[in-house]
Amino acid sequence: MKRLALLACLTALAVPAPAAAIVGGEPDGNGHPNVGMLVGYDEIGPYYHCSGTLVAPTVFLTAAHCLPGDPEVGDPLEIRISFLTAFPIGENEFGPFPILDRFVTGTPVAHPAHDGEAPLDEVYVSNDMGVVLLDRPADEVFPGIVPAPLPPLGYLEAGGRRQADRDYTLVGYGLQGQIRPQKPNFAIDFTRRRAAMKEKGFHLPSTFVLRGVPNSGPATGKGVGCSGDSGGGAFQGALLVGVNSASDFCVHYAFEARLDTTSARSFLGACVPLP
Repeated sequence: MKRLALLACLTALAVPAPAAAIVGGEPDGNGHPNVGMLVGYDEIGPYYHCSGTLVAPTVFLTAAHCLPGDPEVGDPLEIRISFLTAFPIGENEFGPFPILDRFVTGTPVAHPAHDGEAPLDEVYVSNDMGVVLLDRPADEVFPGIVPAPLPPLGYLEAGGRRQADRDYTLVGYGLQGQIRPQKPNFAIDFTRRRAAMKEKGFHLPSTFVLRGVPNSGPATGKGVGCSGDSGGGAFQGALLVGVNSASDFCVHYAFEARLDTTSARSFLGACVPLP
């Protein structure tokens, strides 16, 4: 099934297109307008959400575990993507959900090597990426939106760049609140947030780990990723260098799939022109 989906990605290039929230952190506003929210729907209504980033006019990059067919989400009837900074909130049997009055739809394509089984192992995180091939260019519905640029091959290691304490910005629509010992206090308001994070001092070949500072809140902009931020972007400046895969229960760390590896570029290169 994933192999057939990859062929769909290749076809999309050949045919001209018709044209986990941050705990702590701060509201993003228009800081990253190309970061959007993905919502899965079944016959009852919306029941899960993730984050992701527009990387081409008709290509939305997210985590593989956010796409239909993955054991974590099952097979929703439809996924919708919107790029508003915040959303009105409704309620159904699944709990609160965002009300999307403007959105785009598309065809999901997961990385063919994503195993979908063992979160936080290297195979899972390294390949935890997928795309949604949009049915129409995002800027037809969200005028002025510009895709995020991707890194060249080996960007995070070239010239000794890869090092502990390097600065990143994590962006997404996940849970937010405070983490207190033995008493987590989470809330969700479906608002795009960003958190200033640092690169941690250990790495797997195709992943990197960010460390955050929960409970610091808007005063510092520091924080850590949480549920709903999955698929969101890890940025260095405007450059999108990673996809958020997981966190350590929203406490300290965010685990990112690198976008500058041969494997990531082989997958993305079928859908997006690469630097």
